[in-house]
Amino acid sequence: MDNNSKESIFLSKLTQMLLKFNELDTLKSEISNMINENPENQKQIDYKLSDYYHKLEDPTTTDIEFINIGKEIQKARIIRKDYQCLYKIIESYNANKDKLIWSPLHNRKEFEKAIKNDIKYLHEDYIYRILTEDDINDLKKGDEMKVTKVTKGSKITKSNKITKEKLEECFASGMKGIDIAKAFDIDPSMITRLKAKYGLGTRKYNKRS
Repeated sequence: MDNNSKESIFLSKLTQMLLKFNELDTLKSEISNMINENPENQKQIDYKLSDYYHKLEDPTTTDIEFINIGKEIQKARIIRKDYQCLYKIIESYNANKDKLIWSPLHNRKEFEKAIKNDIKYLHEDYIYRILTEDDINDLKKGDEMKVTKVTKGSKITKSNKITKEKLEECFASGMKGIDIAKAFDIDPSMITRLKAKYGLGTRKYNKRS
């Protein structure tokens, strides 16, 4: 049969069409797999983040653990954002996929337009809801403190780290954990963590006269 005959050309185009359909089937299967896997992936990363948040609440968590946990949370949040963006695209795909197969060209254009419209806000910069610029800047400061005079109700300026000796002196003067936290202008949970770190949890202190 002549390769240039209309019959040969037509059969060749039918073969090409079948190959394209096979490619579409493969792509559709891959898309379906990603759609089916995403909920479980989201769940697993949420569980991982929950574990990290729980560890942050542990009063025995050390400073170095806080730093390492923060880094791991950052990594996990980036992965979670990717899964969440995929979820939004899947939503748009499911809402518009009927415009794809065996549809007029203008319908496919509408599909493309709908997807672009739904994803255009996915990667905008995050806007903080509660934290102010001052709050963000405060997070960059260290936890160093300086004790001028350790007495109940006194105010302590930030400069040197709270050492074991300073914490012992505070307790020995009769100060409670919440009093120390107020004096150092820190969260009371930090005092609990420092007590555990320095092994002061079970020690008894007598108030000085």
